Amino acid sequence: MKRILKIIIAGTMIGMAFLTSCNSTKKATTDTSATETESSNKIDINDENLSDYIESANVDIDNARYDSALDTLGKVLEVYPDNEEAKSLVERAKERMAEDDAAMYRHYRLAEARNFIDRGEYDEAIDIANELLALDSEDVEPKAILEEAKSKKSND
Repeated sequence: MKRILKIIIAGTMIGMAFLTSCNSTKKATTDTSATETESSNKIDINDENLSDYIESANVDIDNARYDSALDTLGKVLEVYPDNEEAKSLVERAKERMAEDDAAMYRHYRLAEARNFIDRGEYDEAIDIANELLALDSEDVEPKAILEEAKSKKSND
């Protein structure tokens, strides 16, 4: 599981770097009104409403709106670069993104294994089940798939 999470985190970081790169290019080609808008975003965050921005990011994270949370936290950190709560929330958002990516990967691989069983391709299903069990040996779904695929294979 750690290896998959590392791969997913690396992919997420590459994606975030790409988006940052795209945003930098986009910002470089916009007129001064965009710069004025960015400046006004900085001005909007102050000691009186900082907690509102932090809470908004927290809600976004809880609702899996990670891009929105990271955008908000980026604005907070532009004004308050040493804000530990914002830094901590950035890390939490990144971790939750990676967890969601890992869960989606697991879900995809389970569906793929079920499709292999339906097509009578039991060895492929067994390989996927073993791969998922290597990540989490207590996961009941790959165990069930492994058992079903082995049973059907032996009956062929």
